[in-house]
Amino acid sequence: MCLAGHACPGENTPVRLTVALSDGTALSNSTPRQEFPNDDAAHWLEAGRGSSGADYYLSPLPPPGLLVIAIAYPEFDIPPSRIEIEADAILDASTRVTQLWPEE
Repeated sequence: MCLAGHACPGENTPVRLTVALSDGTALSNSTPRQEFPNDDAAHWLEAGRGSSGADYYLSPLPPPGLLVIAIAYPEFDIPPSRIEIEADAILDASTRVTQLWPEE
């Protein structure tokens, strides 16, 4: 099973992860890896590089409202499942972050 990363030609398809933001933006790991956007306000979803192989990062912070996270793995007959959360909890937590290094 491939738990992380983006789809690559000739490789097993990873677990399909989709994140839908309240502004209508939908991000997925089922598309080939793309360059990070030049626009700092454009959202992107990226797999982590850790040893667990199942970490994903969403940047920048999502807009207020409903955040829908869906996951499926049809190659192993795992049907789609989704959870809806309010992005406000994430936004609130972001106000308590301590920046360790200044941005350059």
